[in-house]
Amino acid sequence: MTSLCLSEWPSTWKIQENTRDQKFNFSQLAELNITSQQLYHWSAPIDIIESYQSYLNQLSTSNNISLSTKVFYNCTSS
Repeated sequence: MTSLCLSEWPSTWKIQENTRDQKFNFSQLAELNITSQQLYHWSAPIDIIESYQSYLNQLSTSNNISLSTKVFYNCTSS
């Protein structure tokens, strides 16, 4: 196991919102008929793909929209 040492406190980090890439919430992706397979081709993290597929499954069985606001950034050019 490797131990890491941070030279600054996390509260001093300047984290800015990503404004360069397309930002979608799960509801928007579903409205655009985006599939979980397309997220895979866009190199989305597996946990996001699984959450999105779970969201799509929920849409077909209930009105539970708890995942609808989860965000995905498409960092690919297409």
